[in-house]
Amino acid sequence: MANLRDFGLRLAPYDGCAEIHTKDAAHFLQFVNDIHESKELVGCGSGFTDINKGIDVMIGYDNLIYGDRIETSGGSHGIMPSDPRLAVEGEQGEPACSSGRSQE
Repeated sequence: MANLRDFGLRLAPYDGCAEIHTKDAAHFLQFVNDIHESKELVGCGSGFTDINKGIDVMIGYDNLIYGDRIETSGGSHGIMPSDPRLAVEGEQGEPACSSGRSQE
């Protein structure tokens, strides 16, 4: 670890991450608030995030492609912002808030 510091690098202050797709910043903020207010999660969200310390966020559309989505292999896996699976009912192609869990 000392070698990392010698080069001005440091370890990220977390050991996990989540990918969340939202329509806009307001939907993201509502999602984060819902984590902390949920009776079903019974404090789970507050165990992973500390809103008093802040939450590290990366915003963008750069996605790693897992599985066989590479065009040359004829794959069909992967999720992009326009994916219809992320659409709010009646808004085809618009990203919706998703925690990566089924909404069923």
